[in-house]
Amino acid sequence: MALGQFNELPAGARIGIVAGGAVVLLVIIYFVLFGPIISETDDLKTLTEREQGKIAKAKELLSHLPEKKLLLARMKEEAKVLMLKVPDTYNLPTVLEQFASTAQRASINELPMKQLDSYPSTLPGSDLTFYVIPIRVDNLYCRFKDLIGFIEGLEYLDRLVNIKWIDARRMTPEEKGGDLDVPGIRVVMELETYQLQESADVVTSESDIGGSADF
Repeated sequence: MALGQFNELPAGARIGIVAGGAVVLLVIIYFVLFGPIISETDDLKTLTEREQGKIAKAKELLSHLPEKKLLLARMKEEAKVLMLKVPDTYNLPTVLEQFASTAQRASINELPMKQLDSYPSTLPGSDLTFYVIPIRVDNLYCRFKDLIGFIEGLEYLDRLVNIKWIDARRMTPEEKGGDLDVPGIRVVMELETYQLQESADVVTSESDIGGSADF
């Protein structure tokens, strides 16, 4: 629109056109100048909320720190007590006799045992290295209450013993051969005992310990 035509318009129309142009200009200025600022502000708000969440989580963790310190101290004391039951060297015949005697007290007369390969390990929270001695019990046939008695008896040995895993199942009639006096379950399990020093005379084969250890 030419300036002459604009001047010929009524005053109200000229004011409306000027006001509309001003609004359009303000909108353009808003998006050009303030749009990036608003976007950056939103990003900063999101980042702030994320950091505030991290701070809140850190404060929660710090609130439990004294409790965790006490727990760690108690675990270290318990570990020291347990390590008193870990001998310096490994006496396999004595250990097998202890296992067999424990089984016998639980009315298990035959305990088939085989030592597996030993390996080093580290006490949690410490750099103390010790050696894990796995002993596998294969095809143990007994009653369930006898198995429980054997497991409970391991607690009273003079060395630390852990049951790494155990698998027990009820024997089938075919396995019993129709004889009701045959023990009711078949058990396979792996026990672990420990020592502080690696021993050169550790037995590593089933034949070395005579297969089934029947004491």
